[in-house]
Amino acid sequence: MKRLAVVLSLAVWFLAGCGGGSAGPSQNNPSGQILTSQIAKVADSECVVKPIRKPNTYRSAVLDMRFDQPDFNNQGMLVNSYNAVTLYIDKINCVGFDTVVFQTNTPIDTATGALMLYDPDVLSSNRDKSIPKDFWPLVDYAKNKGLTVLIKLIPVNYITDDTICPVCKKLPATFNVDTFFNAMASYEKQIAQQAQLHKVDGFYIGAYQTGLDATEYTTQWDKIISQVQSVYSGKLIYESCYQCSTFLWSKVDIVALGMHDIVLGTSSNSLTQLINHQIVTEFVSYVQKNSAQYAKPIIIDSVTINASATKDDLFAMTQSGQTISHIKVNYPQQAMALSVAFELTGTKLNNIVTGVSFREYMPWGDALWIQRPNLTRQGDVNFNLVMALGIDLYHNEPAQTKLSEYLQKPWGHHTMN
Repeated sequence: MKRLAVVLSLAVWFLAGCGGGSAGPSQNNPSGQILTSQIAKVADSECVVKPIRKPNTYRSAVLDMRFDQPDFNNQGMLVNSYNAVTLYIDKINCVGFDTVVFQTNTPIDTATGALMLYDPDVLSSNRDKSIPKDFWPLVDYAKNKGLTVLIKLIPVNYITDDTICPVCKKLPATFNVDTFFNAMASYEKQIAQQAQLHKVDGFYIGAYQTGLDATEYTTQWDKIISQVQSVYSGKLIYESCYQCSTFLWSKVDIVALGMHDIVLGTSSNSLTQLINHQIVTEFVSYVQKNSAQYAKPIIIDSVTINASATKDDLFAMTQSGQTISHIKVNYPQQAMALSVAFELTGTKLNNIVTGVSFREYMPWGDALWIQRPNLTRQGDVNFNLVMALGIDLYHNEPAQTKLSEYLQKPWGHHTMN
């Protein structure tokens, strides 16, 4: 149980804390530039030719779109604006993905369990926590590009962006479970209604609500599902850790199992060695067990591989004020790690797994305070270094090149037997 709690804590760290945020006045100081990346329109000639798609399969890229932010990129566009994010969607399509996951949040006041769409703190730089105003036009844009669209709603603490997961982090005694579930049901119905109008293909009803996804909360989850299905006819999805078990997976259409960065830090010298590593063998066993228990399509979800190819929690380190300047890129190791999910879908998990989802594309990471950090603010510098280490796939060209090698091949393509 202790090991599972650690795994969950790491998993929700990846899901949370990645929404960005304005750094205030420092964003106007371009001195001491460390990494400056430019977003640009991709030419059709740069794009891979996608294979004929196997029905009911998903090769997904996660697009982090939590809420609007007052930050501008170095082209003068608001980071979550239509003009900025369409360039990200173009890139996702060009790399070869057939699906984009619009990741957003359900902001919750953990003191009460209530929905909190507007931060009452006048000092907060991002007070409006509702979905970005260009969210639905961007969904339409992705659909018009021929991409499948999934929406992932993650219930989070509106202040810290931490995922609502009581097994991972204890909730205050004042947190009211009924208030929380009623807020979930009401808000998800609103979003699902729009999802139906915009022809969204799949809808995550939650992610990692471990401790609140037990059978004692069946009635509350049944209400959420009923509310969503009253306005939405697409597929329902729930994500949790690959070692987890929840009755919710018997009620949704697709099981999402978070893989995250489990293959990093294994010191493997070859892809063969990595595929046969104990942690990968255990992962395969858990996925097979899940398939036998729930008999549902499975997405290997939230695959998170940065260019350092280490298990260092880069965002956690930046939050605590640590420097990460000593961490270097390791593109060969990154390439091997990115290959694992694809190799498994074509070999050991063939006929079990129907989707693989990679994290993530981060438009907010182009904010000037990140791209041109104030060197007197270590937190800003560290965020810049995180981006330099490839946590944002858009600016991690070696990662995208490796992904394209698989994405331009038919589903199940693998290089190992």
